[in-house]
Amino acid sequence: AAQPTAAATPRLAPEDFGVATRLESVPERFEAQRPSQGLVLVAEDEPTLARSIAEILSEDHTVLVAADGLHALALAERYPPDLLVSDIQMPNMDGPELTRRFTERGAGPPVPVLLLTARGSVDDRIRGLAQGAVDYLTKPFDPQELRARVRAQLAYRRLTTRLHAAEKLASLGALSAGLAHELRNPANGIVNAVAPLKELLPAELSDPESASGQLIDVMAECAQQVAFLSRQLLGFRRTGELELRRTAVKDVVDRALANASAALSKVEVRMRLDYSGALRCAPSAMTQVLVNLLENGAQAAGPGGWVEVGCTAHNGTCTLEIADSGPGVPAQLRERIFEPFFTTKPPGQGTGLGLAISRDLIVRHGGTLEVREREQRTIFAIEIPSPPPLS
Repeated sequence: AAQPTAAATPRLAPEDFGVATRLESVPERFEAQRPSQGLVLVAEDEPTLARSIAEILSEDHTVLVAADGLHALALAERYPPDLLVSDIQMPNMDGPELTRRFTERGAGPPVPVLLLTARGSVDDRIRGLAQGAVDYLTKPFDPQELRARVRAQLAYRRLTTRLHAAEKLASLGALSAGLAHELRNPANGIVNAVAPLKELLPAELSDPESASGQLIDVMAECAQQVAFLSRQLLGFRRTGELELRRTAVKDVVDRALANASAALSKVEVRMRLDYSGALRCAPSAMTQVLVNLLENGAQAAGPGGWVEVGCTAHNGTCTLEIADSGPGVPAQLRERIFEPFFTTKPPGQGTGLGLAISRDLIVRHGGTLEVREREQRTIFAIEIPSPPPLS
């Protein structure tokens, strides 16, 4: 296997975490050798063991290494982890106290904590579990067992995160459907009244260059925005199972590219369709998701940038990826951007509903939509089950 490489992540100064790190011989960051399945923070004061754990886990995960509990907390503030692996006995702040601090942070779903313990330290294990740790591993441990426990905890966290999001969407759906109907009718009434109003007014008043003409155009634009918002709100109201059928990847991608052509007109579109077979999807819903991701990517990349569409298939799963040359999504926002009404765009440029609806549609396909990082690029990855082979 290729050796993990240390990224050029800025090293924290001692004053950032209260103590001087003693792991000068160990890189602070190890990049994943395969597409990263999450960010793991390792708190271990023994350099040889810290490096060993990082090398084991960096086959599938991005790994940050901290010298003790205080250092780990400082790193977590800058790079929120998906999982904490912590030794129990450390200087300055031990594993159970670090666990308590993590469980009290309260931002988003709890970060699972896996404690590393010495044989016979039953009291330490009990204390750590009482502070909120979800699992422990006794040293010396088997590398395969460490990988398996980390994978299991990350999978459980992803599941609970999505369950929490689904519950929020379900409760929002009932409220938003009624609100959308109340908004849609008056908004459509205003939109439909603008054209006749212009015809009734004298030419000098309806002229787009006149003050009254500009006010009418503003009124029409605002009404259209309200109508668009009402349509997005209706997207939260589930209307039964999606009708899934075999659809060629190229057909879905081509349709999405055509629908997003205006947004993509100022960026380079790159294609990387390693798999060009069939998807099992609802074509209109999948197109809606891809259009949203493409438009977001084009906006992030900006004029002269690029957006890339990729597709692969492996072990019964089809993966569609949308990447762009933009600045990326900060690690601490990679789950929040899927929350309804959360947006990083300037006021008036986004409703904060597109990604929430997109994830909901993919979940209804039996799949997942998540943000990944590869080569310091943000990637939106859709995974859905591949269709069975034709008989």
